[in-house]
Amino acid sequence: MQFIAENHSKEDVFLDANYVFKDLITKNSETFSKLPASEKAIFKKITTVKVHSKKSSFEKEFCTTICQKFNTIAEVADLYKTEE
Repeated sequence: MQFIAENHSKEDVFLDANYVFKDLITKNSETFSKLPASEKAIFKKITTVKVHSKKSSFEKEFCTTICQKFNTIAEVADLYKTEE
């Protein structure tokens, strides 16, 4: 851990961002309309997902919070496949 902290402190990174997938899909609707039906289905499933990401080399913090409202566990999206 000491090694990681030492290298991390040499970076100058700060990011504090919120992503609302529904807003991104609406904003880029022209691009999303060109996607194949299988990919549209994936994006439709994640429209309720909100992501808050914070990366700070100054505070030595990396945190990603993912929120999604759902009624059944089957509605929860597998975001590990879409993280990139």
